[in-house]
Amino acid sequence: MTKWIEGKIKDQSAKKLSEEPVFSGKDVEQRFKPIQKLYKKTLGKKAPKVEPKDEEKKEEKKEDKKDEDKKTDDKKKDDTKDQKKDL
Repeated sequence: MTKWIEGKIKDQSAKKLSEEPVFSGKDVEQRFKPIQKLYKKTLGKKAPKVEPKDEEKKEEKKEDKKDEDKKTDDKKKDDTKDQKKDL
């Protein structure tokens, strides 16, 4: 596409302003129709879901477990503080 338009621009620059143009807007539109069609087709598709690899799943499970352990520890600390206040 770029080669075509660059060639047309080069040809146009060689012509005088009073001569017929080398290409028109309709020519450009005709060249872009297949690209527009492909764009619309691609735009309408949803991206496929990518499942994480086994290693990534293991890492996520480890992180989830760490988060749960941290929450449990924080809760235990809060309970201990509450018990000390009661005494």
